[in-house]
Amino acid sequence: MIARAALVVCAALVASGALSCAVEPPTPQPQVASVPVVKRPPETVAREDDGDGPDLPDVVYEDSWRGTSFGGILLPKETLAVDDDGGVDLAIHFHGGQMATRFWRHSGLNAVIASAGYGLGSHAYTAAMADGTRFTALVDEALRVAGDAVGRKLHPRRILLVAWSAGYGAVEAILEKPALYAKVDGVVLLDGLHADYKIDVDSRVVRQPDPDNVDLTGVRALVRFAGEAANEAGALRPRRMVITHSSIMPPDYAGTTETSWALLAANGVPYEKVDEEAPHDMILRDRADAGHLHVRGFGGRSAHDHIAQLGLVGDEVRRFITRPWSTAWQRSGKPSRVVVSR
Repeated sequence: MIARAALVVCAALVASGALSCAVEPPTPQPQVASVPVVKRPPETVAREDDGDGPDLPDVVYEDSWRGTSFGGILLPKETLAVDDDGGVDLAIHFHGGQMATRFWRHSGLNAVIASAGYGLGSHAYTAAMADGTRFTALVDEALRVAGDAVGRKLHPRRILLVAWSAGYGAVEAILEKPALYAKVDGVVLLDGLHADYKIDVDSRVVRQPDPDNVDLTGVRALVRFAGEAANEAGALRPRRMVITHSSIMPPDYAGTTETSWALLAANGVPYEKVDEEAPHDMILRDRADAGHLHVRGFGGRSAHDHIAQLGLVGDEVRRFITRPWSTAWQRSGKPSRVVVSR
């Protein structure tokens, strides 16, 4: 009954143009060399620590999103954490960001939250970010609108890319470009990591996840980012990556479970199978943690379970992004806050 209701909700959302609830096949990628290594600019923030200290205070966000050409931005209601030189954290959520407003309110992230939508299917998101200038324009516009609200010019201190479902196409396209890859500090994928199979499968046969048959060529930049997150635990400003997945098995391409497992295997990171209760009435089935790479797999193969993954954004960002970023900012020796205008 719940799955049937979820499918009805999906149909209504698709009809309205709000989003695509169907799990989209991966966008074909050319067979090219891996993404070149590009050094990031010298670090200017204090060391980040995950820590398990007392819970972080909530950040109260504005009642509504401020409009932009790509979607909108959400700002803290009272004060925004800004460096003396105008540096500010920026989180960009591709696909379903504004639908997840109430979950973002739980993230505790004092940052400019941007929601960007580019249509239906991963192909649309890949195409939208195929030209690197469009991502740069998105960042510039988001910070210009935020800057107008706080009365000063802003620039990105750290950038977090978040994607649910089809939105992963935008993240992969961004990371494919060395100059943009170098600017990204964190990635959160919510049931949005698909790939082709090495050998075609029979879509009529019910099958189990087969990570050995997953072709990671089309998500090679995400695989590389995951490896760096797993191995940068001692870095001054490490990259961070969080991946969540349901147990949905698409008919003829790799689902998020087997693609996540293949990504882990490619980086030599093991996962463990578990059976634990999780937020939003979900059941945790597998997990992996290495450095600052965290993967969480959940049960469920229905449209309802796919939608439920969107609700994880607040919990996962709060735990794996907000705490270390907030700690580092407070230790940087140059924290300041500016009032957000009405």
